[in-house]
Amino acid sequence: MAKEPALKLADLLPQGRTTEATPEEIQKLADDILTKGLKHAIVIFDGQVVDGLARIEAFKILGWEEIPAVVSDKFDVLALSIAKARTQVLSEGDAVTRLLILNPAIDRLVSYRRTTSGGIKKSGVTLGPPIRELVRVATGLTLGKAEIARRLVRRASDPEVLKQIEQIKAGQTTLYGYLRWQQESEKSELEPVATADEVRLVMNKGLRALATTVETMSKFGPASQLTLTERQKIMDSLSKSLRAGRKLGVTIRKGMHEEMEETSDEG
Repeated sequence: MAKEPALKLADLLPQGRTTEATPEEIQKLADDILTKGLKHAIVIFDGQVVDGLARIEAFKILGWEEIPAVVSDKFDVLALSIAKARTQVLSEGDAVTRLLILNPAIDRLVSYRRTTSGGIKKSGVTLGPPIRELVRVATGLTLGKAEIARRLVRRASDPEVLKQIEQIKAGQTTLYGYLRWQQESEKSELEPVATADEVRLVMNKGLRALATTVETMSKFGPASQLTLTERQKIMDSLSKSLRAGRKLGVTIRKGMHEEMEETSDEG
């Protein structure tokens, strides 16, 4: 392993979380480090230990004050460093926790690649491994679960999604459980309105607001003045509106056809 700069343990920021390793596993790791040396440096992004909490605890047992560390703001560097050090499969909660920390670095890499490639794949432009593959190696999840986790983390600003994240961390649900919850939520987005007057009120207000919103947002272009997170919120909202609009259109069209058929029969 290439020599990495050493950080003082006392200088590490409070992490707000603990390792999933048991005291026995940490002691075994400390014994292994003592006899064979540290195989992999810890990995740090934005002051947070993304990988290596157990190694830090082992160093504390040994009474050592400094530990080698990979410190970077580049997601590809962070992901590959984490993958090299992995010795066991992470829990889904730990994987999601890591992605929450790494999300700004992922967004930065996505933005850089879009700028470099002009938003399309150009001949001769080498961008490195796909983002989804880097997310997979950073989490140790299967590609399918890694993609679900990435979508989950990108929506963490939604309070209801945040509840799902906390449940995954606590082992009360899974990534596939979140996916089912999301699908069920989308089904229930469009609730029927009780009366015709309420429908007309909502329709008139909604159509005016929609026209103003679309006209205003159409001037944004690619909305490059907004952050990736803000743009993702817009895309999420548009996606939900489109799904709800399609469902509403199908329902209204079906009702119109039924009424026309009834009118035809009566004539």
